[in-house]
Amino acid sequence: MTTQTPSSFDPGVTEEEMHTLDVNLDRVWLGVTGTLWSISTSRIERVAGSLLRSPALARALVTTPSLIFSWILASAAVFILGAVVANFTATPVVPLLAPALAGVAVAFAYGAGADPTYEISRTMPTSARMILLLRVSVVFVTNAILGALATVIVPGASEVTVLWLLPMVAISLLGLAVAVVSRSATIGGGAALAVWGAIVLAAQYRDDRLAAAVSESTLETLAPVYLSIIAVSLGVTMWVSGDGAKRRELAGWL
Repeated sequence: MTTQTPSSFDPGVTEEEMHTLDVNLDRVWLGVTGTLWSISTSRIERVAGSLLRSPALARALVTTPSLIFSWILASAAVFILGAVVANFTATPVVPLLAPALAGVAVAFAYGAGADPTYEISRTMPTSARMILLLRVSVVFVTNAILGALATVIVPGASEVTVLWLLPMVAISLLGLAVAVVSRSATIGGGAALAVWGAIVLAAQYRDDRLAAAVSESTLETLAPVYLSIIAVSLGVTMWVSGDGAKRRELAGWL
């Protein structure tokens, strides 16, 4: 039986000719899947599996790119640095950093180019939407906890702690929606940084204060905008990652 090389592959071959190729794709995918699932489960994964009642979701959770130790450590270091700077400048740096960091982390939680298990997860019976929601929820909560802990270091910062939660949700979901639509975590994270940067600079221009973006007055003014961003971003993300997502991906290759 003759095996055709990729260089000699004719895109106009018939289905019968395709079956003559000496390539067992099922065997290849079984090998890749077997390699993935042969990795020994950690204690965290076993606990997650017990809580989620799903080994597949547990494996998807522990392989979240923005939940690996180095990423969490880097985020914690940025928050701590922001808290130290805030102590010397009396500027609420942590509330200003939180939406940006969360936006980037959420954008890199799931998707082609960011997730090393993305292709495998697309073949699993587990819904891509479920994996996405699980990962995003855990990443968001992790960053919220890191931000809240950082504000504890700053004296008198408790009154502004809750003021960055709504912007954080809005910017995170915006970055996620852009990442899912563009299929690029980098573009999603960049969009989150760009939008939040524009909001901070615009607020500073109006009030001549860097912290104006997380002030109570600005939050009240921009609350409808944030809520609109949340609603639209959620709708776009759910539609793109829904049941028809795989069919749309396949259609894009035809």
